[in-house]
Amino acid sequence: WLCKNAVYDNDALANAEKYSFTKVDESFYDSFTAYGILLDGVGVCASYSAAYKLLADAAGLNSVVVTGYLDGSVPHAWNKVQLDNQWYVVDATNNDNDVISNALLNLSDTEAEGTLVEDDRFVMNGSVSDYRAQETKEEYYRVTNRYFDKQQIAEKLAENLTESGSAMLRTNYDINDEEFYQIAQDAANLSDKSVNGFYWMGVINLQE
Repeated sequence: WLCKNAVYDNDALANAEKYSFTKVDESFYDSFTAYGILLDGVGVCASYSAAYKLLADAAGLNSVVVTGYLDGSVPHAWNKVQLDNQWYVVDATNNDNDVISNALLNLSDTEAEGTLVEDDRFVMNGSVSDYRAQETKEEYYRVTNRYFDKQQIAEKLAENLTESGSAMLRTNYDINDEEFYQIAQDAANLSDKSVNGFYWMGVINLQE
């Protein structure tokens, strides 16, 4: 719902960067709270994560807002949610894009590691371990049967390309550029199509 009904407020981000993230001008206050996403339909990561927690609370789900860094350097906020007594990582902000969708929906800490780097001050140090995300069974691409290992995924991508001219599937999270190019080439050969595409965190998007 958040991804379909809200957009990222780049102007608010630019304003925060202007002050080195120490403050923002009053006109951008809402974009840093749940109000921005839920009522105005615009906000930055702080707004997405706060809105996610409010909705999770309303749905009876335990959740927390996590603060830290995107790619280890950019200040960022996201969530963890508890499903069947297991914690999972959710980043609604970065799931809200058309190129690579839902790459950060119900990940484990290991899968999110490097992309989302927690500042352990989001809770008291002694409680950080209480929120460890160790399971992968609820990860979006696994639940939707679109996760395949590196030996299988080219064939599955080719099947999707043949059927619809596009494909978005996930493979190992540690895939590198060389492996992506080889997989894309194999999928193109198998489907007999010229393709272009992207990948991020193991999610591969190919288009005819």
